Amino acid sequence: MNQYWYQMAAAAFVLLLLWMADLFLFQKHKAPEKTGWRLDLFLFLYAWLTLFLLNNHEFVVYNNYSYLSDALLKGRLDTPDLPGYLESFSLGGKTYMHFAPGVAILLLPAAAIFGAQSINYAYVGMTLGALSTVLFYRILQNLSIGKDARERFWCTVLVLFGTVHCFCASIAHSWFIGHAASWMLLFLSLFLVSVPYRKAENESAGFFAAGVAFGLCVCCRLGNLLGAGVFVAYILLKKREGWLRCGLLFAAGAAVFGGLYMSMNYARFGTVMDRSYDLTHLKDLFKPLYYYMQESISESREQMAFLDAAQRTDWDTAFSSLETKRAFVEFLQRNAAESWNYCRGIPETPAASMDALELQNVFYEIVHTSFPKVGGALSILNAKNNLYSIFLLMPEFKAESPFVIPTLAGVSLTFCTPLMYAACIPLYTRRKDPMTWVLLGTTVLTAIPFVMNYGNGFAQFGMRYAMDFLPYIMLLACMGLTEGRWRSYKTALVLVCVLINVWGPIYWNCFYLR
Repeated sequence: MNQYWYQMAAAAFVLLLLWMADLFLFQKHKAPEKTGWRLDLFLFLYAWLTLFLLNNHEFVVYNNYSYLSDALLKGRLDTPDLPGYLESFSLGGKTYMHFAPGVAILLLPAAAIFGAQSINYAYVGMTLGALSTVLFYRILQNLSIGKDARERFWCTVLVLFGTVHCFCASIAHSWFIGHAASWMLLFLSLFLVSVPYRKAENESAGFFAAGVAFGLCVCCRLGNLLGAGVFVAYILLKKREGWLRCGLLFAAGAAVFGGLYMSMNYARFGTVMDRSYDLTHLKDLFKPLYYYMQESISESREQMAFLDAAQRTDWDTAFSSLETKRAFVEFLQRNAAESWNYCRGIPETPAASMDALELQNVFYEIVHTSFPKVGGALSILNAKNNLYSIFLLMPEFKAESPFVIPTLAGVSLTFCTPLMYAACIPLYTRRKDPMTWVLLGTTVLTAIPFVMNYGNGFAQFGMRYAMDFLPYIMLLACMGLTEGRWRSYKTALVLVCVLINVWGPIYWNCFYLR
């Protein structure tokens, strides 16, 4: 409980700092419209200190990316040293880290200097979150969202500490740090694109660098690729004279890491698409098929062909001969006592003694009963559960400590960030601005992979997958909040969102992990 009271005091200190910043920076001294490096430094230090206070100060052992960083430095793509408690998949007899490689690439310099296993993700998450705080404030300034520094400050506080980003950046386990890294890189790209350049050569360098940042952002979270429309629209709408040059430079920059990512996929899967989550989906939900594939098929390309056929439930292609069907039934019989072998209809009669007709009947009864639909990681059938998770999933409330208990599957955005709905305001007040509809469309588009995913993120506070589309809807929310005068009730609403979201890491550290 000492940790609990320490973090509760830390949360109170965070709110006190916010009040002091509002009082002394923006009310007493009236921070000018164009604030300089001093505000950037304040935002960075405030954000880093906040995330530091909300962390449990232990070495993060859920560090999947470190194993890939180490492997890349050794010139290989597989991660043979990855421990069993970290998620992985096997292909062609090799073990791979199943997350997208962006964070591992980002950590390569530190891994080369200090050693991959010496990197504590806690401090990486704090630094990424602090950088995102500075960058988002500058994006608001570049896009003229908010009338003064005070409004932009509170919008920045809302987006970085009144959303699930606060939890992801302060906890920084492998499942969360990828989201924090993708936000920092996305905001860096948006900042570089929206800077009002004075010289053409600086603009060219800026757009190329923005493309590089966006490409690495996509390598952190593939769903971020669907956010490219914001950059295309911004270039077409704002760069009327040099749009083609800026667009090509941005695309060339994005191709740097995009090309590396596709090359990595081709080397592993025989296609430029990342199939990691398809294999993880098979391993999570259809273990008998996954383990049979590992035992009976050795070549990675043949395993991928088996995966594709299983996803289509094309059993005559997946098991192309009577002998492969017999081998599968024998495999299930040998492993009948294993907890992962949930197949029904497995007969006691040995498969080796069955005639062809009996074997065919047994095989098809098993696959049609136990695997009526396999599919891939994304399916429209998952939309109902994920939409419920996004909008309606509530925590449990109790009369005794800890009072508010998140579900293991997380908590909805409606509970965590109710000010998200301020995004509806500019749909009326700025309905003639094309960027309003671009941001709305991008929000919907980037939400599709989450809505269709077979899981909602699990073991989390908030909805971590929502971080793929939150930047766009929160920009709309900032537009809505800054309509009219900034009044005290708006500050209070932002603080409510901050209070809710600092509870995430407090609960995680003091109750969930104990």
